[in-house]
Amino acid sequence: MALRLGGVGLVALVVFVYWPAMWGDFVRFDDYTYVYRNPDVLRGLTRDGFSWAFTSLRASNWHPLTWLSLMLDAEIFGVSAPGYHIMNVALHAANVLLFLTLLHTATGRLLPALAAALLFAVHPLHVESVAWISERKDVLSTFFWLACMLAYTRYAARLSAWRYAACLGLFCLGLMAKPMLVTLPCVLLLFDYWPLRRFGTGQAGERFLWGLPLPGRRLLLEKLPFLAAAAATCWATVVAQADSMSGLGYLPPWARLLNAGTAYLAYLGKTVLPLGLAPFYPHPYTDVSVWGGVAGLLAVVAASTLAWRQAGQRPYLFTGWFWFVGTLVPVIGLVQVGSQAWADRYAYVPHLGLFLALVWGGRELAGRLRLRPWGAAGAVLALAAWFGALAHGQASLWVDTQTLFTHTVQVTERNGLAEFLLAAEARGREDWPAYYRHYQRAVDYSPYAVSAKHTESGRFYLVYSQFKRAQEQLLQALEIYPDNPYALRYLATLYAYTGRFSQALAALDRAEAVTPRLRGLEKSRANVLKLQEAMRRRVQEGANATAPDSGAEQSAAVAVPEMD
Repeated sequence: MALRLGGVGLVALVVFVYWPAMWGDFVRFDDYTYVYRNPDVLRGLTRDGFSWAFTSLRASNWHPLTWLSLMLDAEIFGVSAPGYHIMNVALHAANVLLFLTLLHTATGRLLPALAAALLFAVHPLHVESVAWISERKDVLSTFFWLACMLAYTRYAARLSAWRYAACLGLFCLGLMAKPMLVTLPCVLLLFDYWPLRRFGTGQAGERFLWGLPLPGRRLLLEKLPFLAAAAATCWATVVAQADSMSGLGYLPPWARLLNAGTAYLAYLGKTVLPLGLAPFYPHPYTDVSVWGGVAGLLAVVAASTLAWRQAGQRPYLFTGWFWFVGTLVPVIGLVQVGSQAWADRYAYVPHLGLFLALVWGGRELAGRLRLRPWGAAGAVLALAAWFGALAHGQASLWVDTQTLFTHTVQVTERNGLAEFLLAAEARGREDWPAYYRHYQRAVDYSPYAVSAKHTESGRFYLVYSQFKRAQEQLLQALEIYPDNPYALRYLATLYAYTGRFSQALAALDRAEAVTPRLRGLEKSRANVLKLQEAMRRRVQEGANATAPDSGAEQSAAVAVPEMD
């Protein structure tokens, strides 16, 4: 009964905290790609849409289950944004209940489980994952993450092939919602150590590593199918995100490592003091703070050493801390995807482990200080009330693009993406002074981001054979950022289809000089040479054919292949 009452209270609290965001609109930051201007999603659940969800690498991800969930929303709500927001909040509430049930089932302790679930429910750092429609993948994948861990806990209590199959199935579903679940097999091993206590047997011959018992052969064999699924997902993710990954020449290893240290410190700092939150923090690239990066790395090493040394006496610290550190590894920037330094949404799953460690550690500290139960409960409730108030205010920013990114430019520095989105909003309402002001700042702060937007526009027009508009957009992209390899590649395709083969090959040579391993470069070069050869043969055969006029917009008479 107490568990059910606690669950009802947590759900009510989630609804209160996220009430402002539930009635918000789509924001220009990815929502247009995921839903608002995505015809494959807006058609709802169809046979073709189902096939598209499993084959598409749109938005640089392979996450078919996320696409299908958004298609289901489109089937029910159409293009009404509140419906999508409400589904995100419902999934977050379900995750809170699963986390509560998981901790209670695994540890047998209700009050600490309630405290950890309460902090997870209301922490402001999670607002981005819940209030942002495009982050459906976050809340959906975490639902399967926690459901898998709960099924695994029950499997560990009574071994069964059916229970194991359920765990593996839930894990695969989670991978199809977001690839961040690749670290779950390692977290299951941590859970084996504590609270499931499947490592230590106390028998003679048990193996140890630096004072800790090693997992038995069965525990490792159990994880092999999970690791195989994770490896396949990693491969699919690398393929999907190839165009978004920064090369070592563009972002050297030392800068990645220092930014990783800074990011770890940022996540820990914003866990304690969640102020100045924003949907995008610009990456400093080679201007990363050396002192901040080194301090963050030293802090991680020191905390990890402490958690390891205390593993026997305080196993919750070992499990919780390494859950936090380990699940951030894929998104900490060692493999840089995108142009963010870190992101609030990346803390959604890692916080599960951190709150586990903090709550059980606080419980032990309260016992040592001989605090009365009501005193410890009051401290947790006061902290949750403060977090909840901040989260409620943060959720109210996600009502529209203007509100959200006006706040973003106030709490971040030189945020080119935020300025560009505000410029787009100003252009939509024909506020030209605001448009030029924000656009100029965007170009000053982040020329590549603005150039990329014009590149995508040029690509769109190119696919539909609108060559004049495509050329305008691509040349504008190169004016802002002359070494944009994608703009050069698409411009080469345009030149080829308008008969300017020497210019096409020159553009490809320049793109190759900038990015030698640019995805699709060889395919584009082969297409240009093929078109050039076809034109040469037609001339030799005396065909009365001329190249299309470069200044005229073309119809679909020339079949331009889809640009990948």
